[in-house]
Amino acid sequence: MHMADLYHTGLVVKDLRSSIETYGALMGTEFTPPQLRCLDLRDDAAEYHVDLTIAYSRQGPHRVELIEAVPGTLWDVREGAPTAHHLGIWCDDVPGESAKLSAAGNPLLATLAADPERATYLAYHRLPDGSLIELVDASARDRLEAWFAGAEYAGPAGRHARPSE
Repeated sequence: MHMADLYHTGLVVKDLRSSIETYGALMGTEFTPPQLRCLDLRDDAAEYHVDLTIAYSRQGPHRVELIEAVPGTLWDVREGAPTAHHLGIWCDDVPGESAKLSAAGNPLLATLAADPERATYLAYHRLPDGSLIELVDASARDRLEAWFAGAEYAGPAGRHARPSE
């Protein structure tokens, strides 16, 4: 991992639409329309499904990802807790970097359920201080940059996404 590959900071918020307005006005930026991402994930114990509603700042190069809270999941918001959730990092080798993070004592919290043997496409790891790192497959960079710029989202095959209601 390299600092140059850090491309977003994820914030978990209670009300996505309100936060888009607040952060947009505060930072003088526009956000993508809210989008529902339906993810089949796994951790060390089980496979599970989560629906995340997200938006990204359009301006960069470092972007803000807003994620509407999902109670009882990794994307929950607790009273008094900071909403800073994770740092997103482009990664050319998600399985390899994820294995290195795990071996160094940074547990894997979630990855796509596509492969039961290793992390694929994205991987969330908890660092010793409690913060989270999200490794994101660098092959998604062009698709995501196009979406940030205003194109329709074109996710990889097998991933579900649609505009949020």
